[in-house]
Amino acid sequence: PVLQEAERLLQRLSTKDVLRGDILHELGLSVYQLGELQEGEKHLKRALSIKCSCFPSNDASRAITMEALGDCLREQQKYEESEQMLKQAVEMQTTVNAPAETKATTMNNLGLCLRQQQKYEEAGQMLKQTLEIQTAANMSVQSKASRCTCTLASHTVCMMSFMFYGLVHMASTHREFE
Repeated sequence: PVLQEAERLLQRLSTKDVLRGDILHELGLSVYQLGELQEGEKHLKRALSIKCSCFPSNDASRAITMEALGDCLREQQKYEESEQMLKQAVEMQTTVNAPAETKATTMNNLGLCLRQQQKYEEAGQMLKQTLEIQTAANMSVQSKASRCTCTLASHTVCMMSFMFYGLVHMASTHREFE
């Protein structure tokens, strides 16, 4: 019922309205997080289309939607599409100087996507870069406010992913020499 009401209200906005793009993004993200992956993808694609027509090519809002769409595609095992979307998001986040934590999250999702495609070397490099960014951001947070809990869980997940990459890479290398 709530999602249907949101859809009804969206119909009242112009198809190129900036607000419509933001609403579609939030709707798509919410639906995706509730497990409705195809519906989430549909709304996120519509949001990105509107943002592409309303915002300049280097707008941070576009990068945020690209990251959400890339992750939604990854969850649906649409790895090639996901990889391209996440790479574009990382590139744009670099261009607009997005917060380190935001970029690290996107890079971590890209690393996971690469790993799921068995692109282990590229995945390992991406996860290593993610860890470096998170470590630097964590040090910055510690020095400024003596707090590091905001990135600790993400840092741990990234470290575990990087260690997993190492184990998989060692196992695949070992198999080559048997």
